[in-house]
Amino acid sequence: AGCGNPVADISNLEARLSEAVQTVVVVEWETDVPVLGRVEFGLEGELGWVAGPADEPSRDHRIVLTGLPPDREVSYRVVLDDGKHEQEGDTYKVQTGSLPRGMPRIDVVGSDAGAYLAVPLLGTTSAAVILSPEGDITWYHTDDSGLDVYRVRLSQDGRSVLYNAGSVSGDPSDASRLVRVSLDGATVETIPVELLAHDFVEHPDGTLAALVVEYREVDGVEVRGDQVVEIDPEGNQSVVWSAWDCFSPEEHPGEVTGWTFANALDFDPMEQAYTVGFRNQSSIVRVDRATGSCLWAMGGS
Repeated sequence: AGCGNPVADISNLEARLSEAVQTVVVVEWETDVPVLGRVEFGLEGELGWVAGPADEPSRDHRIVLTGLPPDREVSYRVVLDDGKHEQEGDTYKVQTGSLPRGMPRIDVVGSDAGAYLAVPLLGTTSAAVILSPEGDITWYHTDDSGLDVYRVRLSQDGRSVLYNAGSVSGDPSDASRLVRVSLDGATVETIPVELLAHDFVEHPDGTLAALVVEYREVDGVEVRGDQVVEIDPEGNQSVVWSAWDCFSPEEHPGEVTGWTFANALDFDPMEQAYTVGFRNQSSIVRVDRATGSCLWAMGGS
């Protein structure tokens, strides 16, 4: 770098597997002066992937390597940057661990789209996982609450995985929750949200919005509708919209036991609007976030 002068001296370099996620490698090291640091890494001796750098120069560095398949040899090296020069460290190797018992084998059919997928596992194992384009489970978190995992998303800042745990079949659960897990699996944050339905989204500012079942009595019969509940970064929950504001069981019957059955949610930050899918109304509805009004409905209702 430069005229042969190193950007910084590296010490205490260590690469270890995350205790919680054996396919995740945590690389830590120290430098004698504050600099930016990143890690270049890959499989079969390649270094085509990059993790980091951190937001600010530091003497203490910690980079989490993700996207790696189990039981594979990983090559990596540290690269330092002082804003003027870069310094490449030596290349080392580390071996990822095996998947825990109960994780399924995934078969890929069709062409490789090159995309990683965050998906739930339902069945003998209830878990949130991330699949590589080749079908390898590269990240996992098993949910032992007895609830079902049925939506998994990477967080907006790319530093954690979010999922909702509830009851997929049968009545919705009072014990349902949104869960945030750090990429190294070391930190798990749970947010209780009663009667969670199938989907949720995260806003750019970290606000979470979730579909929640809402019961009302109509002519002596308990009817199951839906609402959108927001949870701000401080944990405060508020209802921003209800299906009852736009539909009525008399005009749009659906199925009484699952009148609207909302099972898909999206958010447009530019328009500040939600898009909600209703299975039992065969409809997709656009909802204004500020007013809670239905802007339009496409489909059966």
